[in-house]
Amino acid sequence: MKRILFLAFIAFSSTQIKAQDTALRVMFYNVENLFDTIDTPDKDDAEFLPNSPLQNNTANYNLKLDHLAKVVNAAFGVKSSPDLLGVCEVENRAVVEDLASRLDKQKSLQVIHEESLDGRGIDNALIYDTKKLKLVEHGVAEVELIGDRPTRYILWANFKMKGNDRSITVFVNHWPSRGGGEEASEPKRLKAEGVLKGTIYQLRLKYPNSDEIVMGDFNDYPTNKSMKDLENCILPVPESPCLVNMHEYLQGTGVGSHAYKGEWGMLDQILVSKGLYSEKNEFYVPKNSGQIVSYDWMMYESNYDQKMYPSRFYGKDKVFGGYSDHLPVSLVILKK
Repeated sequence: MKRILFLAFIAFSSTQIKAQDTALRVMFYNVENLFDTIDTPDKDDAEFLPNSPLQNNTANYNLKLDHLAKVVNAAFGVKSSPDLLGVCEVENRAVVEDLASRLDKQKSLQVIHEESLDGRGIDNALIYDTKKLKLVEHGVAEVELIGDRPTRYILWANFKMKGNDRSITVFVNHWPSRGGGEEASEPKRLKAEGVLKGTIYQLRLKYPNSDEIVMGDFNDYPTNKSMKDLENCILPVPESPCLVNMHEYLQGTGVGSHAYKGEWGMLDQILVSKGLYSEKNEFYVPKNSGQIVSYDWMMYESNYDQKMYPSRFYGKDKVFGGYSDHLPVSLVILKK
């Protein structure tokens, strides 16, 4: 139970910030296989259809959406859901729109999504509040893995913050998994990291005054090479990423966004550009302020070790009816 109380404290600590000081609430969530129940011929969605071992149906789909929406709407406390939400493991635009329709009714939400070439049909997407953000443009960067099946693109979008015309470029990532082992699969994530760095560079040339938010399920920890490379400031900007990992301070503390074989780690992270990390600026993200969103109702007690872990929605051939096998991560951008 100590784990749950600590995680809940992490989630609630951001609610102590005065509403007038908060310019933007940001969140990323691996929503764990948000699939509809309709057969899409060009996607490998068979395991989530009504005739699958899961016997998935409309009731399950709606329950999944309701549970995810409950998490998102509670992320920053009552009536304080994200202004900018990145998600991964979504099948198509329609499921993202269905999720958005269940979120904070006080916001005017829009969806950004593009179909990727991923064999399982799981994509990245953004949901944003048009009252806070004006979309300038968006695009994708493909991660080509030679001799391997296609993987997820990196989704990016450039926004103007309404009321001050501040520019922010957002990148949503879901890097290749650790299937086959961490060491054997590392080159795939390093390839994704290289694509991300190249895309950041190109967009810095186009939007030289834009701040950056990089979020995602990186399938690597803050201490892995791929993530440390994103903090590299050796070359002058825009050549070096020179990002600040807002969740690195939580790695190794016994908490995390995901648990594997009883071990917690920070696979899900948000990084920001140096300009957003400086408290001298009008808009900034406080030091060590990256959060993990967790409440006791999102967790279950394992029969194996009696510890608490994220309550997932799907099993291999069973619908558990939880939320996701990942916990969301979040931060707030403050305005002086």
